Amino acid sequence: VFEGAFEKYRFSTSDQFRTYFPDYGNIGSVSFPLGLQLAQESGQLKRGDRVTFFCPSGGVQFGLLVFRY
Repeated sequence: VFEGAFEKYRFSTSDQFRTYFPDYGNIGSVSFPLGLQLAQESGQLKRGDRVTFFCPSGGVQFGLLVFRY
């Protein structure tokens, strides 16, 4: 599902997509801050990068955050 949406909107998924559900489980409201911290620690995030967080949820709800770091 994610890959199809990312292709449609021209987001790269190869080395930039990260999921941390298997490691941390359902972390809800800390998903975005944790993703930012993990990307910084791994060297995947650098100043000037465009960042997109997408967090699916139940039903038709989801979270989306786009910004330049």
